[in-house]
Amino acid sequence: DFEIAEVWESGTGASQSDRLYYDERTLAASTGEDLDLTTITDAYGVALGLTEVRALCIQAAAANGAAIEVKPSSSNGWTALLKDASDILQIPAGCSAQFILGPAGSAPVSGSSKSLNISNTSGAATGTYTLLILGTSA
Repeated sequence: DFEIAEVWESGTGASQSDRLYYDERTLAASTGEDLDLTTITDAYGVALGLTEVRALCIQAAAANGAAIEVKPSSSNGWTALLKDASDILQIPAGCSAQFILGPAGSAPVSGSSKSLNISNTSGAATGTYTLLILGTSA
């Protein structure tokens, strides 16, 4: 579960967010996936079309056999928080990481900086993670 003390109103200006992504995902052993922040879909199947991220929270399930790793994808990697594909955030099983950019903060998403790679480091078991993203479409 994520607890965010920051409050955003609906919209695309300062202290606002008009897009929400929330999903629990499972990766096979030793696999990863690239998530394009411009085309991932919400609970209704609508592409988010993110242009800015206000908050990103990721939690590795406690039952995982190993850590979940987050890094910019090798192609069009999102480098607003991690600067290049060699920068890796490792989240041990049962732990989480939260990036809350505050009322005036944002992390831009563009055509050349838009994809995150999330990987399961376990060679033997599946890895589950929960991802929450708040952002704007303009």
